[in-house]
Amino acid sequence: RRPLVATQVQSYVDVYNTTDASLAGLALKDRLELVIARILEAPDFHFHWENATTSGTRMRVDAFSVASRLSFKLTGSIPDDLLLKAAADGELETLAGVKAQAQRLLATPAARRQFRDMVSFWLKLDTVASPAVAATSRLGIASDGLSRQRIRDEVVDETLDFAEHLVFALNGSFDDLMTSNLSFPRSGDLAKILNVNYPGGAAPVVTTDGRRGLLTRPSQLLSNLERERPIHRGAIVRTRFLCDLIPPPPADVDQIAADNSASVDPRITSARNIAATTTKNTSCQTCHSQFNPLGYVLSGYGQMGEKISVEKIFDPMTGLQTAALPVDTTGSNLNVVANDDAVADEQDLIDLVRASGKARACLPQMMFRWSHVRDETGVDSCALSEAEAVVRANKPVKDALLALIANEDIFWKGP
Repeated sequence: RRPLVATQVQSYVDVYNTTDASLAGLALKDRLELVIARILEAPDFHFHWENATTSGTRMRVDAFSVASRLSFKLTGSIPDDLLLKAAADGELETLAGVKAQAQRLLATPAARRQFRDMVSFWLKLDTVASPAVAATSRLGIASDGLSRQRIRDEVVDETLDFAEHLVFALNGSFDDLMTSNLSFPRSGDLAKILNVNYPGGAAPVVTTDGRRGLLTRPSQLLSNLERERPIHRGAIVRTRFLCDLIPPPPADVDQIAADNSASVDPRITSARNIAATTTKNTSCQTCHSQFNPLGYVLSGYGQMGEKISVEKIFDPMTGLQTAALPVDTTGSNLNVVANDDAVADEQDLIDLVRASGKARACLPQMMFRWSHVRDETGVDSCALSEAEAVVRANKPVKDALLALIANEDIFWKGP
């Protein structure tokens, strides 16, 4: 990550030339092993060790530290030879030089992999669970544990392929992420869920059933339970796409839910109505009113994230169908742009979220938290405002990422 200074070189030479009596007679190979062990034990090897000089109330890091910051954020690894040369030649002493190198790094395969990691962080894709046995069987998909895990992995990869293709191959914007009708089936089973033909290969496939953008990726809709989960879906929209916080439920939430649902027969009741009944108490509605309605709008998707117009209900004991109910995708008081937002279906919701200031501020916030490994504070407002301006102007997402990383803050430590 940086050239060794003379004192470091001498310290390793001293290890090699040690005259310690306990090490007398060591062969060349053994002495080299000692040097390698000392290098591997060095704090500089294990940590992002930065050299800096005081400048006022802050400290300015050196060019090689800038190179490491830039490389680890954009590629997830150590600086390459070109970046180290730029540091040695003084090119990373200016913001123009940093931006030039950042643009170059963004064109590398490593940057694509790093972006996929950011998307996984943003959408919490590591929390996606394997689908329920019955749900996979009803779609004609093998329901053994390995097959369900494979489907789980495929829906996650489909989301990552979708985002990577739009941002890197198409130089796409936030609008593209929210509205594109492309899909990336990597198997016939995933194609069933996406309701598209499976041509094989890596080329994107256009959906024709209204599925658009990140909100309707199967990874954001899939349920690991016997029924759809409108509450969970609404919480995803509220927290991941709007960056709103949901406070923890009351201590007696389980008892409240049990009491409220005692009169509900789940064999003939829609998932939407079960959720509404379970959370009908005033103490529940304080929070659930902020995300349940968002989940109700996504009722046009089944347990696997497949498009449906009728919610088929099955007895979990016998497997027999007990009801077929038309889905209700209307939603009101959504509080996305305004408190009284009302929509007819997920198409309206997609457009509402896409147009909202909250969502356009949320993406830069998530990118910042990922790239800086911490929440934003007041001192980060300049970088965040620049990135938000990029998103609001519907410019490429890559430009927003650059605004968060390749800015004046990359030179400094401290407030």
